[in-house]
Amino acid sequence: MTSLGSFENSDFENMASNFNNFVNGVATKQMVMNSLNEAVALVMSGVKERTPVDTGALRRNWSSSGVRYSGSFASVDISNNLHYAPYLEYGHRLRNGGYYPGVFMLTNTLNDVDKVFEKILEKNFNKFMKGTGLE
Repeated sequence: MTSLGSFENSDFENMASNFNNFVNGVATKQMVMNSLNEAVALVMSGVKERTPVDTGALRRNWSSSGVRYSGSFASVDISNNLHYAPYLEYGHRLRNGGYYPGVFMLTNTLNDVDKVFEKILEKNFNKFMKGTGLE
């Protein structure tokens, strides 16, 4: 007869509890929230770095709302409350008929973070799985 080893029942109960939390969405929601917060930090640092500086006001006025949930949908608002931010982002016409091209500081930053967001989620998922004993 072969021996399969031994385990403590409390270890199994702990693993089952962690799995139950994952299935019920408690841990999943926290994992997604951690991933979004990490992505927001990358967006904020990237957009500030890409924002052109004249007086520094535009760079200082970037803000984020924090993660909000509505049902199963999570969202974060990234904004700049200076009236000329969209004109600098997307470009605008000049009075003399010329055109000032957009800088796309937020658009390009969001595209860059989008490329690494799956890796951020994967890292946080693996960290969660190690914590549950389900790896």
